[in-house]
Amino acid sequence: MYADDTNLFLFDTDANNLNINANTSFKELNTWFEINKLSLNIEKTCYMLFSPSPKNCIKLVLNDIGIQKVHMCVIYAYACIVMIS
Repeated sequence: MYADDTNLFLFDTDANNLNINANTSFKELNTWFEINKLSLNIEKTCYMLFSPSPKNCIKLVLNDIGIQKVHMCVIYAYACIVMIS
């Protein structure tokens, strides 16, 4: 069974903290899915970064697989990462 329509929202004013928190939260969310016999389809998972200035230091990775960064997400599961500077 897949974990459809899952959203994860994070925010921070520091890009490095945000990157660490995003990856940690993503791993914890995936662990919760596995415990509850759900699967996260990496191919249908993406994330968006909302920031007044573009930051390229945010990279989501799960099980050594990079998560796709998009500007518009029409896929089932995504992490929305907000950078406030």
